[in-house]
Amino acid sequence: MCFFDLGVNIALRKMGALVSLTSEITEEGGKIRINTQSTFKSANVLFPLGEEMEEHTMDGRKCKVCLTLSVLV
Repeated sequence: MCFFDLGVNIALRKMGALVSLTSEITEEGGKIRINTQSTFKSANVLFPLGEEMEEHTMDGRKCKVCLTLSVLV
């Protein structure tokens, strides 16, 4: 699936191709925090594991997400 299929407009798609981003994933009391910093916009979201929640993407869309964690050994 590409950004066009997700409804992201052309300006944001072009900007997204140019920005550089860094994501840090940490665990906090059974929840997972994903802190994403970019030259355009930043996001800091705390997800409960295995529970559906509503989230806003960095381009402003609303979506429902459910985060699960798998560990590869």
